[in-house]
Amino acid sequence: LAGQVDLYYNGYCNNVLWPLFHYVPLPLETELRLTKTTGAQWDAYQKANDLFATAVLAEYKDNDVVWCHDYHLLLLPKILKSFKPTMKVGWFLHTPFPSSEIYRALPRREEILRGVLKADLIGFHTYDYARHFVSACTRILGLEGTPEGVEDAGSVTRVAAFPIGIDPERFTAALETEEVKAHIAELKKRFGGRKVMLETEEVK
Repeated sequence: LAGQVDLYYNGYCNNVLWPLFHYVPLPLETELRLTKTTGAQWDAYQKANDLFATAVLAEYKDNDVVWCHDYHLLLLPKILKSFKPTMKVGWFLHTPFPSSEIYRALPRREEILRGVLKADLIGFHTYDYARHFVSACTRILGLEGTPEGVEDAGSVTRVAAFPIGIDPERFTAALETEEVKAHIAELKKRFGGRKVMLETEEVK
């Protein structure tokens, strides 16, 4: 199992999809060894998405809404809908989605697009990423792009941008509370006359 997880997560997810989605070209598979490795990674990726589907379906109840997140689960919407066609499925990508010219380099590009397109709603951080996805669907799959998303055989998958960020008004208002003012005064007293460097790390 550990080997399959490695092929899935460190292999296909982070060695193929993540670089390509960040505009890092895929290496040319000129050696049979590399081709076999990528094939094994793809197999592990499919199996992992199947396992996620099994886990979701075990918990699913009618009228639940299922959210799939990120490039690790690009096939999951289609798998879920194959078992429960009326299931409401959303999918959100937490990385860039590349232009269709870059995305076209992905060997399994059609299968992946069709996997995601079974979601009812597809979300991206920015309008540009959403536009790139719709463009990939029209140029690679020959589907119709609409102002709402992508149309396939009369069914429309909504594609939209949902920027993620902080609520600045909440933070500004917090500065006026007595608790925060007291904490600021304590920090100034403790670190007065010194430079303080603060780093925040992404929490997963």
